Amino acid sequence: MENGARVFAYVTFSTMIGIAIYLFTHRLFIYVESPGIIGIVALAGFFLVYGNMAFALARRFVSKAMKGVNFPYVLGLLLVVPTMLYIAFQPQTGVHKSMPVLFMDLAIAGLLGSFGGIKSGLKKRNKRLTRLQKKGKNQSNHSVSNH
Repeated sequence: MENGARVFAYVTFSTMIGIAIYLFTHRLFIYVESPGIIGIVALAGFFLVYGNMAFALARRFVSKAMKGVNFPYVLGLLLVVPTMLYIAFQPQTGVHKSMPVLFMDLAIAGLLGSFGGIKSGLKKRNKRLTRLQKKGKNQSNHSVSNH
């Protein structure tokens, strides 16, 4: 596997970031159960946090790796799995009725963030490769003209 070390590093990092996000936000999950605008804002906030992290992970992975363009979808899900597990197995989180909605919110955030990150990462990688090709051509033309 060409990207074995990179995959291992990103899987570990994604899981650790997912745990860190949960640890910093675990007291806010009770607001998901709130009726009305407070619950919606809480869901939107978690969507934005997890979506942005998935976007950043996917963009970085795709811009550096030449293969495995769809792997960031796995990273996006691994980002949200620790939170889902903690919520499911910790009854004191306060999320009972809204658990399926929260889980769907987190999963969609991870996948959509990964989707956007893949697209952005491919653009970034293509720009970098184009710049390197131009630089290589300029250096080869420069060395030929010197002889």
